[in-house]
Amino acid sequence: TPLGVDTEGLVQFALEMAGFETPRFYKGLLEKFSQPLPCHWRDVLWNRKDVVFFENPEHIGIMADKDHIIHACPDAMQVTVEPIDNVLKRGYQICAAGRP
Repeated sequence: TPLGVDTEGLVQFALEMAGFETPRFYKGLLEKFSQPLPCHWRDVLWNRKDVVFFENPEHIGIMADKDHIIHACPDAMQVTVEPIDNVLKRGYQICAAGRP
């Protein structure tokens, strides 16, 4: 919209541009693309295009590389690329991840 994009909308748009049928909302995205983490998130070898799901609060982003995530940052009120550690320092908790 002219007012911006939310976290689910950003991920939906990116995945649809890549040719994936994509649910619009967090729960549908979580059900379709996520898997439980096999280990603690710090031990995950993140790859570009990994979709990362957070809880408390619900949030979602796409890894740009092994350390950085692209997401619609509610704190900055804009699409942001930043270290995933910065997101976690703000209280978000990773609950699942996946790759389309």
